[in-house]
Amino acid sequence: MLHMMGKKLKKIIAAGITATAAAGTLIAVKKQREKQLLHHEQTMIEEVNKRDYKDMQVYFAGGGLASLSGAVYLLRDCHFKGENIHILGGMGIMDEKGNKLSTKPFPFKGKHMFFKETSENFWELFSYIPSLSYPDKSVVEEMLSNYQNHSLAKPCFIDRNGNVTDKLRKDFSLQDKKALGKLLASKDSKLQQRTIRDWFKETPHFFDTDFWYVWQTSFGFQKWSSLALFRRSLLRMMTLLGKTNPLEGAIPIPVDPYILFIKPLLAYLEKHHVNIYPTYGVTDIDFDKDTLIPSSIHVTCPEREDYIISLKEKDLCIIENGFIAAYSGTGSLKGKASSSFSMKKELWKNIADKKQGLGNPTPFFHNREQTHKISFHISCKGRHFQKLIEKKCGNGPGKGAYIILKDSNWLMSILATPYSHKEQDKEETIFWGYGQYIDRLGDYVQKPMKECSGEEIMKELLHHLHLEKEETAIMGSVIEAVPYYIPYAHSSLQPGHSSDRPNIIPEQSQRLAFIGPFTNIPEDVPCMEEYSVRSGRMAVYHLLNMDMGICPVTSHYKDPKIVMDVLKKFCP
Repeated sequence: MLHMMGKKLKKIIAAGITATAAAGTLIAVKKQREKQLLHHEQTMIEEVNKRDYKDMQVYFAGGGLASLSGAVYLLRDCHFKGENIHILGGMGIMDEKGNKLSTKPFPFKGKHMFFKETSENFWELFSYIPSLSYPDKSVVEEMLSNYQNHSLAKPCFIDRNGNVTDKLRKDFSLQDKKALGKLLASKDSKLQQRTIRDWFKETPHFFDTDFWYVWQTSFGFQKWSSLALFRRSLLRMMTLLGKTNPLEGAIPIPVDPYILFIKPLLAYLEKHHVNIYPTYGVTDIDFDKDTLIPSSIHVTCPEREDYIISLKEKDLCIIENGFIAAYSGTGSLKGKASSSFSMKKELWKNIADKKQGLGNPTPFFHNREQTHKISFHISCKGRHFQKLIEKKCGNGPGKGAYIILKDSNWLMSILATPYSHKEQDKEETIFWGYGQYIDRLGDYVQKPMKECSGEEIMKELLHHLHLEKEETAIMGSVIEAVPYYIPYAHSSLQPGHSSDRPNIIPEQSQRLAFIGPFTNIPEDVPCMEEYSVRSGRMAVYHLLNMDMGICPVTSHYKDPKIVMDVLKKFCP
């Protein structure tokens, strides 16, 4: 039934079919290639061990995941001295000692779930970083040890009438399938500056499919998001498309991601004497005349007067040119979340205004109404609320739940993790929730979500779960319900031209790199933490002349089995 997907889609699967016919040859070639790579990397390691970087300094402008990851690769793979690495910034959430400014959970930019298949470098990095809760394990081992006996239940849909289903409808129309097939076969370069809504304007039914609800709430895509990045996400995560449960294999994160990921990275870097200045900020960078060679860094900080770092001939400057979760506002049970909207994008704007080839921040940050969202965190005494949710969704005890309230005016979703974390009270249950359309009035609470306190969000949630009769008991068990306003949560998915994102190594630049979700990495998708880790690794390897393999973007769409699973699902 390939004709239903359109003739062009055949190009996408041709490589996979060819691979099947020549499987034996490919396996042999792969084994030979692995031997060659192993020998090459061993030679590279021996060469690195002989290096003397002398007094070379590396400055990271920004202290997000990309910078912290890049610093680890400098230490581990390049054998760079920790005392010569400087991280200027802390995502706007840490004090001068690296501690969080707020005791509230970190407003994570994505779902509290990870997919190993699409987190190649992230997985490799955190397989190496020691866990703080279990020193004999890595962070990944900690995640897996919690997860191995607790698979997350299927996504559960609840409509306005309280009807519950965990079965995704095969509700693509023929027009939807044709549009998707044509999109998958299109070239990235032909989709620049277009939105998802532009592509499906002849078949708006697509936005009422269960598939779209899952994709939107799980990865943050909106109707007005970048069409090119949406296509890229479909190819990148094609393993999910063919599954009955598209979130099968997702590993839920039961705790504040700052505790699970950022703190172990900071501990590792501090152990190796890396200089971390979380409250500092970089406002501008000067360049040698008519070049893209950085000459000085303008630094601002609350502990001292602003100052300028003069770069020496071999010093490196690595810029994290935007943050998604930073500058978010935190509310409380009785108060709404607020934010000053001081995104501090001035650094990127300042250098882009005076030098060509360094991207353009405007498409990502000019329309807050399209990029903001509310994330909320609920903690309760006991397991009464969790048991009610599991029962409503038909899940077994301890399975947790991922619920999409598809008829919610705010388009709310909630994740109840099925297990506890070491730093979590054994008698405490934690829930994470999200709202996409936060400017709309609630269905029960007649206020926009962004104007609501944690208590008001809880009341709206309980009405959509049809648990009004349990409201008194549930609210009595609530320890805290904290909303977070994240003004630029979806900013990295905004439509634009590929040139709006600077290349990790800008053309004709020297000793300069860009990292993070606003850089240009062909084939990858910036809605995942993998993107930041990958960019940090790419920048460090290039600037330090490390001819070693970086985990590539896995081409799942070239796997014939995966392709056939997708075709069966799309063409019943």
